[in-house]
Amino acid sequence: MLIDDPGRFDGMRVIGIDERVWRHTRRGEKYVTVIIDLTAVHAGTRPARLLTGTARATRSTGRRRLHTGADLLTDKQAARLRALFAADAHVEVWATWGIYQRMIAAYHEPDRAAADS
Repeated sequence: MLIDDPGRFDGMRVIGIDERVWRHTRRGEKYVTVIIDLTAVHAGTRPARLLTGTARATRSTGRRRLHTGADLLTDKQAARLRALFAADAHVEVWATWGIYQRMIAAYHEPDRAAADS
């Protein structure tokens, strides 16, 4: 399996992260988050490669906090996220959120060279 391959990230330069609602329920939505290696697509040599996919249920209030820039969180919201990320069950969400925050910061960076690094 790819997840067990220690070299699975070798040569990877471009990634994509997407989240979709795949099922609506009375208790909230169920989401699937995928991380894709887009390096070959960017180079025009091959199709994308799925790195990981995680299905989970998220309450809407937690979802709003996850989509808020880290620099815009209130102290109370930041504390709630720290509590959420403290659980081993949410390590994938924590990793994805960290990448998302870096991507948002890059889009807001006026210096394109700094944003690319």
